[in-house]
Amino acid sequence: MAPRSSAANADSNPYAALQLDIVDAQNAGGCTAVCGDMNARTAEEEDYVRLADLQGFVGGLPDEGAYLNKDIPRRSNCDKHNGSGTWGGELLDLCWSTEVLIVNGRTPGDIAGEFTYNDRQGQSAIDYCIVSAECMSSVTDMKVLRDTQFCNISRTMPDDSQKSDHFPLRLDISCTLIADTDAVCLHIYVCTASSHMMTQKQMYISNV
Repeated sequence: MAPRSSAANADSNPYAALQLDIVDAQNAGGCTAVCGDMNARTAEEEDYVRLADLQGFVGGLPDEGAYLNKDIPRRSNCDKHNGSGTWGGELLDLCWSTEVLIVNGRTPGDIAGEFTYNDRQGQSAIDYCIVSAECMSSVTDMKVLRDTQFCNISRTMPDDSQKSDHFPLRLDISCTLIADTDAVCLHIYVCTASSHMMTQKQMYISNV
């Protein structure tokens, strides 16, 4: 996803197109997962409708605490800045409208919601894995991989143009794949991690 200020977004909202892709994938059935550079800062803002927000409009709602503990782990984020100047608001709106959840900051491998981007100006969390809400229970882990072979880790060392300022994300989903049946189907929409991804493309892919 290009930055919000990019000329590539002059005539369109990339999140509108992404929403259509997610809806198409959801209509096809199975688990929908989106992973990549979303250029969005969301702090720890809610990515789903809290039951407390519906009180007064809908009766007979379950206990909020029990609902969260069972189905939706609370989300942490090392990046406490909101979406000002980024696509943060659009990403959260996307989650609300398509019933997908942000995985970052909700797994054993990413308890704190680690930073995913690093440059001389600072660090931020702008790369995400998001999945359909009904598939959240199938996510076993997600990690931000700080791999010095492919990424610029230090903010004090000179940048290597052959490395990415974005850290790779690894998403683990428990599922059963059975050929030629209507079993679990995993839809993946892959976003480019960086506009200047390393030239050792095949080496990177083989290590993912």
